[in-house]
Amino acid sequence: MIRRHLPRFLPHILASVFLSAVICAACSYRSDLFHEFNDIPARGWDKRNIQKFFPYIDSTDVAYDIDVELNYGNNYGYRNLYLFVTVENADREVIARDTLNCILADEFGKWLGDGWGSSFQQRFPYKRGIKLGEQGTYSISVSQGMRKDIIEGIERIGVRISPVVTE
Repeated sequence: MIRRHLPRFLPHILASVFLSAVICAACSYRSDLFHEFNDIPARGWDKRNIQKFFPYIDSTDVAYDIDVELNYGNNYGYRNLYLFVTVENADREVIARDTLNCILADEFGKWLGDGWGSSFQQRFPYKRGIKLGEQGTYSISVSQGMRKDIIEGIERIGVRISPVVTE
C-alpha cells in the first residue's frame, strides 16, 4: 500500500543519492597537519621581529606542501612583500632557506586575494612535495625582507602544512 503512494522515480533518486555519497567518500581528503597564524603588531612589522612557527612532524614517509598565508590591509604601501623563510629540523639544522616574493596587488593597484572592505588574505606556495626526514618539532621562521625597517599594513602571517594528496 505504501509503495503504491511513492512516486515512480523515488528509487532512482535514492540510488543517485547513495552513489553520490559513495563517490564523495572515495574522494581524496586533504587535511592540514599544521595551520597557525601570528598577529603582527598594529604599529608595524619590524624586520627584526621574526615570526616563528613550531609544527610537529610525525611521519617521515609523507611528502608535504608548505604555504605561507598573509592577512593585509589596504593601507599596505607596496605591491609586493619579500619574506625570508627558514625551515629547521628537530636538531635545529637548516633544511631550507629562501626568499619568497608575495605579490599582493596587480599593476593597477587592485588588491589580490580573498577579502572585502579593507582586509585581504592570500596563500603563497612555499615548498611543494617536500619530505621532512625526521620526526619531531620543526621550526619555521618568517621575517619581512623589505628595504624599510618597519612596514605597516600586514596584519597576520600564517603557515599551513598539508600532506600531498596523490590521486
